[in-house]
Amino acid sequence: LAVRMAAVALFGLAVARPFLSAGGDAGVTPGPLHAIVVIDNSGSMGRTRLGGETLLDDARRRAIEFIDRLPAGSRISLVPLCGGSRAASGDAFRSREDAVEAVAAIRPVDRVGRALSAIDLAAQAAALVPELPAKRVVFIGDQQATNWPGDAAGIGLGSLDEMQVVPVEPGSRENSWVESFVLDDGVADVESTASFTAVVRHEGELPRRDVQVTLTVDGADVASETIDLEPGQARELSFAHRFDTAVGPGGLAHVAAVVSI
Repeated sequence: LAVRMAAVALFGLAVARPFLSAGGDAGVTPGPLHAIVVIDNSGSMGRTRLGGETLLDDARRRAIEFIDRLPAGSRISLVPLCGGSRAASGDAFRSREDAVEAVAAIRPVDRVGRALSAIDLAAQAAALVPELPAKRVVFIGDQQATNWPGDAAGIGLGSLDEMQVVPVEPGSRENSWVESFVLDDGVADVESTASFTAVVRHEGELPRRDVQVTLTVDGADVASETIDLEPGQARELSFAHRFDTAVGPGGLAHVAAVVSI
């Protein structure tokens, strides 16, 4: 009976598809391999912890620690999830020094990074180095729930055998941010007042009082409002501004408008 049960268990292991591992120990195999490191550099990774370190700083450090443990002769593909870096070219580095330099060059980008995109980018990078069949894929990011499908177990890894997921998390869940900011009509007219709409969101266990929300146009503060925020609350605010930029008949001018808290 024990042998029969063991046979059933081994059959299950044989047909099971490895999935995203949640552990943080991205170990390596003895011989040279092709390491694909996907680093989440979406906007949320620019969040600063107490002490001044950003989540991206933590991700960079973890990536370098992994690179330092790679066997001699390994190749390294570094993939910023949201682009915006020369490392996104797809070339696999042959030296630790070049890979570490590329890690340091990654910056946050104002885009959303999806888990499915990480899998696709890793698979593309893996296909670029066929001479090294041994692959190790590591995905480092803050794993925001909004960027994962509701049923994570339904994610397929495609041509990848497995992917190691290394989470970096903020030290505190308290966070307030400008969720969206739009010019209501798309284009402002110098002959009428322009209307802006901003949404400010707050997450955490405690409310946040007296939050100043400011509209800045070309570096000058032009409007401001002070609000209170409850946990899980999104507040919509409207700002009005009349542009006085000199524009000729039928001409266009570009003006920088920013909302900040």
